[in-house]
Amino acid sequence: SLQVVVTVSIIGALQVHHTATHLLQAALKKVIGQETSQAGSLVAFDRLRFDFNFHRPLLDSELAEIEVLINGWIENAILLQTKVMPLADAKRAGAIAMFGEKYGEEVGFTTNNFDI
Repeated sequence: SLQVVVTVSIIGALQVHHTATHLLQAALKKVIGQETSQAGSLVAFDRLRFDFNFHRPLLDSELAEIEVLINGWIENAILLQTKVMPLADAKRAGAIAMFGEKYGEEVGFTTNNFDI
């Protein structure tokens, strides 16, 4: 038999990295434009990877602005709110559905109160 032990610290690290992918996507859209899109991600307890599409490499100034935005949101402890709602309602409210992902009839929709 297989026994799996998941600690609170591992779950917390996963939550932090998952939330960071949302912050990164919001910062990218604010800094380089709405035409950028997430192409994939890896959320692990010790790191995250965020793949995105854009027509050119980011400038150093854009990377710095993205970093400042995300760190500011974190430092200000911006609250995120999650609601479960029908997929159609979430899309109308501005949800970004990932191409190729399978969604049920109801989804978790996370909103924030930072300026995007």
